[in-house]
Parts: sequence; structure tokens; C-alpha cells
Amino acid sequence: MNAISFSDLRASLGAGTLLVDVRRKAAFQAAGETIAGALRRDPDAVADWRKTLPRASDVVVYCVHGHDVSQAVAQALERDGLKARYLEGGIEKWMGTRVRSTAKPGRRAPAG
Repeated sequence: MNAISFSDLRASLGAGTLLVDVRRKAAFQAAGETIAGALRRDPDAVADWRKTLPRASDVVVYCVHGHDVSQAVAQALERDGLKARYLEGGIEKWMGTRVRSTAKPGRRAPAG
């Protein structure tokens, strides 16, 4: 299982990388933002949704901090034959850069 850095992910987003938000339900609901273009999937149900992902895509998953949750999901996707990586530092690091984030539906983006 491989990690991807913020800068490498940013560079690959236009090249067909599939981005998947796998934050646990409470963390996702409490958050006001997500990374633009990311799919939302339940990390506890990865066995149910992993076969729906396109096989030819590079998949990058992220959670809050880039630790246990996203690493476990990336590992499960790799076992299923997908090329999967997790975002180092998770969405917390991404949000610190203020790049390509978007307010979730029904929420306003913070001023700044």
C-alpha cells in the first residue's frame, strides 16, 4: 500500500485519478468541506462498494489524518486488484493548503 503526497495528488487530479472520501460517518458529517470531485464511501462497507470502482482508474482514498482508516481501505482495494493509495496527512493536510476544496452540499465554505 502506497501513500501519495499532497503535491503528487494535486498534479494527478486532472489525469483521471479517482478520489474517494472514506472518513467515518461522524467525521464526515461534522466537516464542512470535502475535496472537490471526491466520491463519498463508507469505509466500513468497502467490501460492498469496491467492486463498483473502475478497474483502470488510479484510486486515492483519504480520511481525516491519513492513518488507519484510509490505509485500511487502500489495502482492501489493492487486495481486490485496484491501484490504490492513501493521501498522506488526510483531508486535514489538504485543507491547510486551501486547494481544490469545496463546501459540502447544504454548507457554506468558510470565509478566507
